[in-house]
Amino acid sequence: MNLDGLTMSVLAKELNERLQTGQIQKLYQIDKTTLLFKIRALNDDQNLIITVGATPAMYLSKPLQDLPKEPSSLCMFLRKHIEGSRIVKVEQINGDRIMCIQTDKLEMDGSITSTFIYVELMGKYSNCIFVQDGVILESLIHVSPLMNRERSISPKLHYELPPNANRVSLLDFDYEEIKNLLTSFGDGTIQQSIRAIFNGFGKPLLDEALLTSSLNGDEIITDLISTQVDALANALYELKTKLNESNGLLTLINDNNKKAHATFILQNYKVLK
Repeated sequence: MNLDGLTMSVLAKELNERLQTGQIQKLYQIDKTTLLFKIRALNDDQNLIITVGATPAMYLSKPLQDLPKEPSSLCMFLRKHIEGSRIVKVEQINGDRIMCIQTDKLEMDGSITSTFIYVELMGKYSNCIFVQDGVILESLIHVSPLMNRERSISPKLHYELPPNANRVSLLDFDYEEIKNLLTSFGDGTIQQSIRAIFNGFGKPLLDEALLTSSLNGDEIITDLISTQVDALANALYELKTKLNESNGLLTLINDNNKKAHATFILQNYKVLK
């Protein structure tokens, strides 16, 4: 299931509510690209799945059967650093398709070691990366310079966010701030401007904002009159409000049989039954 960053913000909120203060009691490696975290949180057992294979995802699952009896070397290494840790928070990074689980572990000497688990759900570039003090401890997938000249992922390297993570999250701004971002940094068409300024816009949510503002997206943003800028900023703010008030995930379909995943019903879509 491919989710855009804005829709993923609701997942981050719900995971944080379910897992915050929980203790990671056991870690399993199901296969080369999938981890299972058994977490005790809110007096209940939670099973968190992180998979970065063909269908990248992060979700809470029912208890799994037939778990691996022998841990892999990676699993043993991660257990040493992760098991017994408390989850401080689960958050999304800059409205992008990156989730971060912050964990704290009380060491034998009384010190606390913080580990940040970055779950990058970015299609074929997906990964799960464990970071301490800004340095990569381990990852599900190692990325060499030959595989990606812009960003290597390997133990002992400094962790850097993917290039697009320097864009901002729509959820962090009020109406006036959204309007100022559009007028100050907008360049090219409306669609290009929104995607250049904000992380997380998939086509369904972008179309939703355009429908609400009565714009088609191909207009040059610097040519808009003030009422059009107001309408666009208001549509984006309305979208932000709906996301903040949403819970759960819907599977939608339009008249062209195109499916979409969203946290509320979109215009021109209906719930798939």
